[in-house]
Amino acid sequence: MQRWAKLVPAWLFLSMGVVLLLPILSCPGTAIAPRPAVIEATAPARESPLARGIHVKGVNYDDDSLDKAIALGWEWIKIYDHPPAERLPFKVLYRVNLPRPDEDWNEWANYRRIDAELYAGRIDAYEIGNEPNLSVEWGAPPDPAAYAELLKLAYRTIKAADPNALIVSAGLAPVNAADPTQAMSDLDFLRQMYAHGAKGHFDALGVHPFGFAYPPEIEPDGIFCRPPLRDRECTPVGGQSFRRAEWLRQIMVEAGDAETPMWATEFGWIIRPPVCCWNRSDWPVWRWQAVSEGTQAAYILRAFVYAEANWPWMKVMFLWNLDFSRYTPSDRETCPPCESMGWFSILNPDGSPRRAYRQLTSSRPLGSERP
Repeated sequence: MQRWAKLVPAWLFLSMGVVLLLPILSCPGTAIAPRPAVIEATAPARESPLARGIHVKGVNYDDDSLDKAIALGWEWIKIYDHPPAERLPFKVLYRVNLPRPDEDWNEWANYRRIDAELYAGRIDAYEIGNEPNLSVEWGAPPDPAAYAELLKLAYRTIKAADPNALIVSAGLAPVNAADPTQAMSDLDFLRQMYAHGAKGHFDALGVHPFGFAYPPEIEPDGIFCRPPLRDRECTPVGGQSFRRAEWLRQIMVEAGDAETPMWATEFGWIIRPPVCCWNRSDWPVWRWQAVSEGTQAAYILRAFVYAEANWPWMKVMFLWNLDFSRYTPSDRETCPPCESMGWFSILNPDGSPRRAYRQLTSSRPLGSERP
């Protein structure tokens, strides 16, 4: 779950002195003068196709969410609540909850050992926590040195019990933080992870390259312009874009870790809910990012295309999410569920497909649609 947009609406999106909580409309807009990535100019061609995955809430529920995931034809799913009761028709990334800093980490590690022994062959990869650069996830002001030690402990423990399991570092929240007691920039957090010896203790680096209100091709330091073409309003992206992953990749290269792949353990775009949701739940923070259902579909397709063409170091991308819309209660009888997680979903609350799901399961080549 993304909690980084729920914290404090002002400082969270500060970048270059500009508050980016802007009322971006759902139209796709135009990226001004996009430039190719500057990192790894001589990067080799992709050795294998980009694997696709999706977050699924309803694996152990009595509905058809798992069948809907199977219909996508993707290789991976990411699950949370419980390890799978049997081998699923996917490779499985299982997100492990972090202990609080004041809890017994050795006891926590012992549970990870038990998991790895019990679920060998059913869990293919473990993601060690979620967004530890946020205090709401870490349980205290972010501490990259402590997280690096926890990651080392998890790596040793799980690998000893199941040598075939992959260890993925926690996806970092894509924030330009201004309050160190609440959040730390993912860029600074990653640099400090490497400074404290995290290299060699994960098989893939987890990142969360959400698209915010912007198309996937736009540079993180680019300019976004909204239609109409004349007298259009242009806004600096300020690092809040899908291609922020390139900044994190540059840090990996500078740390001498170019051989380690990156996994996007969450990415996606949120769609606009009914008007009755605007001032309810957590929507005052998310509203500026909301796009239309058609734009969400097009951006997801184009994100896969962009990564496939430009990011040979990105090995798996997990779309956030399939079905969280089905498990969030309605705020009131006259309004559908307003909680933001459900508006990233590509299924409706009744399980029917949204446009992104229909396009992802169609035979149309990825990226051929535009909003």
